[in-house]
Formats: sequence, structure tokens, C-alpha cells
Amino acid sequence: MKLPCAIRVVTLLLLASAGAGAAPVPKDATDKEAAARHWGRPYGTGAFDFGRDRLTLRSKGEPVYNSKLPEQRTMPHTLRSVTGDFELTVRVLEAPALDPKAKIDRAPGSHFATAGLFVIGGDYRLQVDYWQSYSTRNGVVDKDPARRVWIDAMFTTGSIVSLLAPVEDGTPELRITRTGKTVSAAYRFGGGKWSAPHTPRVALEFPETVAVGVSMTHSTYQSLHATFDRFTVEQPSAPPK
Repeated sequence: MKLPCAIRVVTLLLLASAGAGAAPVPKDATDKEAAARHWGRPYGTGAFDFGRDRLTLRSKGEPVYNSKLPEQRTMPHTLRSVTGDFELTVRVLEAPALDPKAKIDRAPGSHFATAGLFVIGGDYRLQVDYWQSYSTRNGVVDKDPARRVWIDAMFTTGSIVSLLAPVEDGTPELRITRTGKTVSAAYRFGGGKWSAPHTPRVALEFPETVAVGVSMTHSTYQSLHATFDRFTVEQPSAPPK
């Protein structure tokens, strides 16, 4: 499944508009301006509560989705540009509170919500999310949701989705690292040990400058929110000797 070249054009436009995210914050900048520079510019449908240390994304009572086409991405998300190697980290302080009885969109046909971190550039995208879903069996929705870490690698001919370990106790933290041409994702819970880096089975040939950010999606007709903190964009840590 080949991605339209429009994604490259729109991504470049977003990178140009988000480029100020890496610039120094003027001394007279307000807290909101400083926060926006740190987290990136807001896009999609919803509301954004910026703080220097936290960001809350809010939907408006209807499903919000990610999409291969930038113009069809309705989910609330942020974008800022990063050049070269990086280590991108965020904590999902509050995940969307799914209601298994809420009305859902017929297209996916299931109750799900995600909150996470992504990098996008050229024809490529890597997303790592805290993922929740209620399954329906014989017309009955499960009492408890499945919770996992979801990694979605998107490339020119399709995508690969990996549902990794079930969520453990503690607040989830997500990480994407780029070193040279290698891009990987990792996660941990409650401040514990980071998982081994998960590298997609296909090469993600990102350009030198990419866009990074956080996002929230869900399939239900609810006004949901996700809150993030500890968002950092740093140089990759040196591997242990």
C-alpha cells in the first residue's frame, strides 16, 4: 500500500511551521508560548491545555483518528521539528478513560483509545502508544479492557503493527530513539527499567529533519482527554559498556 506523495509535501509544511519549536524561548515569552515551543504546535480536532511541565489533549465528543493522509488526521496532536539523532521521551500521566457502553464509530467497530508519541518524516512514521481496547464477543462487550504498548511503523508500501507486552502496574513512559539510520521504540512502567529497544523489521528512511510530537486517538463518541508530562527531546544516551 503506497503512501501518497502528499504526505511528504504536508510534512514539509508542518516542519517549516513547527521549526520554531527548537528555538530559544524569548525572555518575555508567556508561559503558554514557552510551553508551545517545548511541546510543539497543536494540530487536529480538539482542545490543548499547555503547561510547561504538562500537556492535556481533549477531544470534543466524537471519534478522532490518525491517518496516512495528513489532511485526514483528526486526532489532537502536536508537532515540532528535530534534526539529527535524538531520544524522545514522554510519560502518559492520564490515559483516555474509555466507556465500554459508549457509542462507537462503525468503521473500526470496536472501543479503543491510544495516547502516545510519534516521529514522522518523508514517507515514514513510527508511533508508540499506550493502547486500550474493549473486545466484543457474541454481541457482549468485555467487562475489562485489554491494555498494551502498541508500536506502529508506517512506510512506503504499508505498515507493521506490533502489540507488545501487556501494561504493568505504574504510569507508562514511552521513548523513541534515532541513532544514525536506526530508529527504535521502548517503554517502561512506574519508573522501572526500560524495555529492550524495538526496531521495526523494515528500514524507516527518515530524512535528516523530522517532526515529533504526542497524540491521542479514540473510536468512541465521548469527550476524552489524555495528559502527558516529562516530555524531553535530547541526544541519545550512550549505550552501556
